[in-house]
Amino acid sequence: MFLTRKSLALGIAVLTSPASGLLVPTPVTTTSAGMGSSATSTSSRRALLNGAATAAATLMLPLAAEATDFTKRNSEEFMTMDKYNKIKAQGLKDEKLYGLFENLRARAAQTGEFDKLASEDKLKEISALALAWDSNIRKEFMDKANEQLTGGDKEKGAAISKALLEDLKQLDKLAKAGDKDGVPELSAAVRSKVMQFVALEPQRLQDRFGVGDL
Repeated sequence: MFLTRKSLALGIAVLTSPASGLLVPTPVTTTSAGMGSSATSTSSRRALLNGAATAAATLMLPLAAEATDFTKRNSEEFMTMDKYNKIKAQGLKDEKLYGLFENLRARAAQTGEFDKLASEDKLKEISALALAWDSNIRKEFMDKANEQLTGGDKEKGAAISKALLEDLKQLDKLAKAGDKDGVPELSAAVRSKVMQFVALEPQRLQDRFGVGDL
């Protein structure tokens, strides 16, 4: 640390202040031959200045430590623009993913439409509805949501989607065969698989957005 004249003056002021409580080293008076009062005065001033310099340096150490701590705290509190953009992008991504899961929750309750069509002998419409479920719900909601899952959840999601496709194919076959009695069982299987997939929703989405009523 380099001491400025201002810092040195501060040290001297502190040392010479009666209220400071600091002790100034007592100058040694030289009485050897050839040295008079001028040498003694010079020695005294040198001792005073050295003591002031030491005191000033001591006083400035806490200030330097506080400044370093302030800089450290601010570097932790303020993020870079790149980090901010990444957090913002992840937030938007999570919001879209949550929307996919919300759509699947809502669709699960709509599987009763298969049963209604069967009771009204509208078997051709069952085939059309099964096709719509495959292209719009399974592919657009379930598979796209599954792309953002990781690890074991992603594997489970892929298996559920595959099993759901088989159920939808069976519904189409029943409708074409005119077998309306088997529709309720398959529609219940479709609903169950959708809810199994919804259960894979990441915890971070539940914590941030909450879980809607089923």
